[in-house]
Amino acid sequence: MDTTGLPPPAPRGDAVGDGLARLRARWTRVHGAELAVQVLFYALLAGAAVAFVFPKLPLPTLLGALLAASLAVGLLGALLRRPSALTLAKEYDDQAGLSDRVSSALSLSAAPGGMAAALRDEANAAAARLEPKAVVPLRLPREGYWLPLPALAFAGAVLLGGLLDAKPARDKALEQTLEERLAQLEELLSEERGKRESERREKLIEELEKLKLKLNPEETEKKEALEEVAKLREEMEQQRAEDLEKERELKEKLDELTPGQKDPKLEEAVNRGDYAEAMKRLKELQEELQKKLDEKKKDMSEQELAELEELLKKLQEIEAKLMKLMQLQLDLAMLGEVLDFLADFDGDLADLEDFDPSKVVKLKDLEPGGT
Repeated sequence: MDTTGLPPPAPRGDAVGDGLARLRARWTRVHGAELAVQVLFYALLAGAAVAFVFPKLPLPTLLGALLAASLAVGLLGALLRRPSALTLAKEYDDQAGLSDRVSSALSLSAAPGGMAAALRDEANAAAARLEPKAVVPLRLPREGYWLPLPALAFAGAVLLGGLLDAKPARDKALEQTLEERLAQLEELLSEERGKRESERREKLIEELEKLKLKLNPEETEKKEALEEVAKLREEMEQQRAEDLEKERELKEKLDELTPGQKDPKLEEAVNRGDYAEAMKRLKELQEELQKKLDEKKKDMSEQELAELEELLKKLQEIEAKLMKLMQLQLDLAMLGEVLDFLADFDGDLADLEDFDPSKVVKLKDLEPGGT
């Protein structure tokens, strides 16, 4: 006979089946709770280590996971270890001093005969008085008495991990200044990327990109930001000085024409720095000379022809220099714009009051998951 589970459905008035079902349910609840307490003891110890190593984990999530795991393991363990109905009946017999009446009646539940029936009647009467909590009392396991220790360890790990990971309060004014200036810098870069490239412009854009990466509003301190901006300003000032010197040298080299070859309009445009107008006038001169050369080449002497060809050559050299000057002028314009931006940036940072983060405590930074 299979006695590993509950017996077949008991007839109406049969208290043995009902009593053993209540007893088995009580055993599952009690032993599941005991096992859950034991699991929670060790889960809190493991959770303390997790909370210390990963202080940004949300505390409610971590605690919920520990409690859910403890309850799940406790219930599963109780169900897997739950004794048979016959074993529980024997425990009840021993506790109530029934000389195996209930367990025997369960074993003979399907046996015929008057003796078996009388035994079942006695067992039913005894089962009607069954108190499951008397047979399976709730006991606190050893780990339950020591449960406050891992709980304290968990709380300590949460606080210590949060303190070690907590960041000092940030200067909101500095963060706002950096965010606004970096947004302006990105706009400036977007405009410059679309213009004609040059070696100088590429280098300048690269330096500005580096500055943008270095200045993180959530991490950069005022002193660091001032140093980075001042450093780039110094480099840009040096580049502008070099470019201005190059411009001066190129303008001097434009003065290659003899007094009789000079053109007032070209000279005037160069002197006022209007290289686009100078280039336009230069093209006109080249076309005029080329037309003259084509029309009167046969009538010119060798000396006149050589002088005209020499003049054309000089104009071509001036054209090349003007091209360089036009690009240099664009680079200087960008440098000037960048230097104005950096000067304003530097001024904004310098105007900020000094900030002492040690005087401000952000409680949310002490909580796991706080940002």
